[in-house]
Amino acid sequence: MSRFLKVIYFSFFCLTVLPFAHANEGIRVPLKNTTEYTVSSERIEIPIKTYVITPENYDKTKNYPVLYAFDADLSLGLMQTLAAQVTRVANRAGLRPPIVVTIGYGDEKLALKRRIKDLTPYADHYDLPERPNNKKWPPLGGGDRFLDVLIKDIKPFVEQRYRVDTKAETLYGHSLGGLLTLHCLVTKPSAFERYAAASPSLWFNNRKIIRDLTSFQHSTTTEPKIRLRLTVGTDEEDLLGWSLKYREDIKMRKKWIKQNRMVTNTKKLAENIQKTEGRISLEYDIYGKMEHAIANAPAFYDALRLTVEPIGQ
Repeated sequence: MSRFLKVIYFSFFCLTVLPFAHANEGIRVPLKNTTEYTVSSERIEIPIKTYVITPENYDKTKNYPVLYAFDADLSLGLMQTLAAQVTRVANRAGLRPPIVVTIGYGDEKLALKRRIKDLTPYADHYDLPERPNNKKWPPLGGGDRFLDVLIKDIKPFVEQRYRVDTKAETLYGHSLGGLLTLHCLVTKPSAFERYAAASPSLWFNNRKIIRDLTSFQHSTTTEPKIRLRLTVGTDEEDLLGWSLKYREDIKMRKKWIKQNRMVTNTKKLAENIQKTEGRISLEYDIYGKMEHAIANAPAFYDALRLTVEPIGQ
């Protein structure tokens, strides 16, 4: 535990200037250079935990590129560790290190319950496969509202308190977070300069997001190309190795993975984008010998590297 700071609690009178959101002034969490805020917004019925990870030796006189990410409750420790590593690499290369802003609920159980709603786009009708646990699908379609909270409440909140380069912002998401990242690219393309979707749930609602992105790529505009990094793990379409020891129903789990076609769908999306010179500039990678959850780690590292690269490269 020597690498972590002791928990330090502090509070100040909250100066709120946002019209739709307010938050506490922030408390340190037991992760180095990480501060937690609770942001309340009229756009959503529960407060959103917002964690800001600053580079070592953060300088208030400089502006930093920023990576916004979903699923703080599942990946905060991973994000902090990799952000620190990329900061060291960036400093050696003479590049600006990143600020990382990741959002969640402050409770892993609540996150697993809420993320299905908050990370899925709204639709009038959903065409969904049977879940591997045989349970009914929970409420869906809160993704557009969740994006509004991020873009209209949390981004301004962060920009008021940290030296953020508002022309160098990246959005990252894994799994359902990857789905919502792609949905943001299609529906709010100017909200971020770059997008990174890791193992996105392209199967959702009969693969509608693949059709949406293909149409987006073919649309015309005078705006600069949008840089997208798309990744998946080789082992996301079958249960291999120790994954066969899952305690849940193996047959149902295999069926779930097969029908979702994570690798096949990602390849198809990449092909659709690459065959046409359009609005998206694509980087596409498949990580060897990695299943769905583990592929999040290299994907987040590469998203950080994407974030620190100067715009135009």
